[in-house]
Formats: sequence, structure tokens, C-alpha cells
Amino acid sequence: VVIPGDHFVTALDVLADALMNSAFDPEELKKEREVILREIDMGEDDPDRFLSRLFWSTVYREHPYGYPVIGYRTLFERLTREDLLDYYHRMYRPNNIILVGVGDFDSETALAHIKEAFADFERGSLPPVYIPAEPEQLGPRRAEREFEVKQIYLLMGFRTVSIESKDMYPLDVLAIILGQGRSSRLFRKIREEKGLVNAVSSWSYTPRYGGIFGINATLEEVNKDCAIEEILKELDRFKVELVSEEELKKAKRKVVSEHIFSRETMEDRAGDL
Repeated sequence: VVIPGDHFVTALDVLADALMNSAFDPEELKKEREVILREIDMGEDDPDRFLSRLFWSTVYREHPYGYPVIGYRTLFERLTREDLLDYYHRMYRPNNIILVGVGDFDSETALAHIKEAFADFERGSLPPVYIPAEPEQLGPRRAEREFEVKQIYLLMGFRTVSIESKDMYPLDVLAIILGQGRSSRLFRKIREEKGLVNAVSSWSYTPRYGGIFGINATLEEVNKDCAIEEILKELDRFKVELVSEEELKKAKRKVVSEHIFSRETMEDRAGDL
């Protein structure tokens, strides 16, 4: 919620009421249900989203990271209002909620209002959450699906580390040097010099339970095998050659500048917390 500072108390009251007294009106649920079903259908027609779901379900076969955020149509269609109410009453408890405030207000005054607004919010016992560990991957995995598009959408990935690992930072820098921007190695070598792809980029995702180093590309069918070979060659270069000082400094500047820009607004800072 983003509001002017002088409307803090009003916004807090509205938020508290929504958290503690949601009614899940049947008519509103019906409307939202149709919205979500349309979004699921749109995901089936969008090659990027389709590829993303295929990729994550191929990487993570046991861990929930492999599930699509929007869920599965077959499960969603069976969802009832009673299911929602049951989850709401079990999980929406003050001992399971984090409230963050950033901006133009006095902390002590705000805390007093928060305590007053949620005074009737009763704590409750929470069910244990079991998150299965993803087994070690023992060999390459590959998944391909036909899609009515004029080019190939390619996504390669390698399992890496969690956010708690010190290797998170080198991986962020590596992703920039390899495939972020027109001066990156993949862009210059595979797109500009060899013309094997229409677009190419790399990224590093390091969540709590082990992450992914990924490379995205769009290309023509005829170039698929050559493009994959060249991408792997560029990755192998990091094993035997040090990156240049210029590349390293530029990538580190990009990491720092992105961090600064990510904290420009109060909403950004709240999200950080």
C-alpha cells in the first residue's frame, strides 16, 4: 500500500480490516476466478511463460520451485470458497505476518497505531510446513515442446547455490559479463560476430534453497546446435581464463548501480526489508 503520510492511520485501518475480517464474497470470488483462468490460458499461449514453466519443472522435480506460481488449472478448478476460508483462518495469523513500513511517519507513533489496529487479531498455532529437498542431479536433462512460433525459444540452466552462499556475488558478476548488455561476451560473440541468435542473455537466481544460473536465447531452428555449442564454449572460457580488469570493474559498477536504483522509492525500500 502506497499512501501519503497523513493518511497512514486510515490506510492501516483498511489493511487491518482486510486481514482480519475478509468475507470472500461469492460473487467477487467468481469474477476473480474467471480472471485467473484467463491468465492461466494466456500463459499457455505465451512462448516465454510456457518455456519458463517447462524449464522450472524440469530442473526441480521434487522441490516446490518446480511449481508454476499461478498454479495448475486442474487444481484451481476444484478450489472452493470453503477451501479459501479454511486456508485463511489457518494461515492469516499475527504470528505468521510481517508488517513493514517505510516513509514519512514517526516510528513510535506508527507502532502504537499498529498495536491498536491489530489488538483483536488472535494468534494461532500454525501447521508445519514440509519442503522436500531437491535430489542431486546426476546427468543432463533436456525438454522440448513444439509451439506455433517463428523462432526457437531456448533456456539453458545450471543448478547453483542459495542466497546464503558467498558464491552468490561472483555469480551475479559472472551473469553480467557473460550475457547482460551489448558489450557482454554472448552478445558480441554469438549474436554480433557469428549471427547465431536473435537475442541472448544470462542471469543468476539465488533463492533460499539453491538457485540457477541461466541463459536465454531466441534463434532460428537451423542454428540451434551451433548456438548451444558456442554458448558452452563461452562458459568453458571462464574455467581457464581470468576475466579482464575492465570487464570486472564494469560488471561490479552495474551491480552497485542496480542496487542503488532498486532503493529509489519508499516502496522499493519496503520490499528490500
